[in-house]
Amino acid sequence: MLLNFSVSNFRSFGEQETFSLIAGSREANHRSHLVEVSGAQASALRTAVVYGANGSGKSNLYRAIKFVHDMATRDIAIEGAIRCPRFAFGMLPEDDSMFRMSFASMGGVYSYEIVIRAGLIVRECVGKLIKERFETLFERTYDTSKDETSVHLGKTFEGVMPEKIKALAVVGPVKPRTFLSLVSESVPHVEQRGEDLAAICDWFDKLLFIAPNEEFGGSLVSEYAKPDFHEFARLILEAAAGVSDVWIDSREMNEVEIRDVLPKDKIEGTFEALRHNVPVVMSSTAGARGMIERNAGNLYKMSILRAMHRLENGEVGMLDISDESDGTRRLLELLPAFYAVKQSGRVCVVDEMDRSIHALLMRSFLRMFLNDSDNGQLIFTTHESSLLDVDIFRRDEIWFAEKDIKGMTRLYSLNDYRERTQRTVRDYYLQGRYGATPVEFGTRRMSNEG
Repeated sequence: MLLNFSVSNFRSFGEQETFSLIAGSREANHRSHLVEVSGAQASALRTAVVYGANGSGKSNLYRAIKFVHDMATRDIAIEGAIRCPRFAFGMLPEDDSMFRMSFASMGGVYSYEIVIRAGLIVRECVGKLIKERFETLFERTYDTSKDETSVHLGKTFEGVMPEKIKALAVVGPVKPRTFLSLVSESVPHVEQRGEDLAAICDWFDKLLFIAPNEEFGGSLVSEYAKPDFHEFARLILEAAAGVSDVWIDSREMNEVEIRDVLPKDKIEGTFEALRHNVPVVMSSTAGARGMIERNAGNLYKMSILRAMHRLENGEVGMLDISDESDGTRRLLELLPAFYAVKQSGRVCVVDEMDRSIHALLMRSFLRMFLNDSDNGQLIFTTHESSLLDVDIFRRDEIWFAEKDIKGMTRLYSLNDYRERTQRTVRDYYLQGRYGATPVEFGTRRMSNEG
């Protein structure tokens, strides 16, 4: 579970802003939305929704969390530097970009901080909550003026650290790469990482992200091949989109046939991956999307998802998923993530979850997630004001993003406000009481005074 996330000097975030998923003490509603965090004397929220006008920076919160995930799981440096988009107005070139988060994983509570200056990591720190305070497990700092790197191992961590991990920590990763990403790559077997690093890397590995422009990819083929998920998805798709089932159309093909269906600029890259037995997400010249895998010998398997529609005369019609509506394709993208969150307790971050999805369907998804399981965490941005309802969310689960006069994104919670009337949260929001709304054409923003 994500507990807190702080960011500064990244895209529209200038000064430090903090997004908290620790339950507020003043909010008593929807106790089922809470998960007790062992050792933290606090409860985590299972969901959070972020509202804001176009250009307010709410999508940059999604990008910031994903940026940390990418740095923690792989080497993202290009030509020896990390491409970190900084706040564009008023910051100096030497100003640092900072990312800090705390999260619960495998019974422990951990913190992770990265500071970037001029494309290099000048500080990386991993901590663990012990007796109500975070103790350092690993800290690496880089002195840019002296070109010197120092590494500090916490006493608690050093005593139980596997020798291979200790060697990686002492030698240290190169400056534009994180220690965590080096551990993930160099120590692929979880049992060799030690208890704490196993929990930390597992949490980052299981984070799910869905962007608004996400397109159907062949990776969905493997998801819809799983019987339990297939049945879960079939029931929802039939009720919500009129799709009676999803069928995986697989056939064996030779190299010539594969080359005939691929765009010319994708052929060499596809076969280079297949030669290393890496499945390839493909988009054919006809627009069909799916996956290609290498079989024995010189043969390949191409799998494409097709939607089945039961017609009035009892017959079944087939459509490539690429021919379905935007809303149906969006459902196909969201369902594997919802299932993973619901079944295995993963954290999913979605930008613009309402894209092409009907408001009533979103309400159904949220009620299913919050009422039918006690697992997982869902964080998403949206414009859909009909979800601003305290019958669905706790007040501390509703967040707003708005730019101040300096152009910096500010984050704040509905829990910061106290109303004296029974008017709905949605009404207040649309009237501008909480900010985070666009200015109507030809008008000035309404007063925020209650």
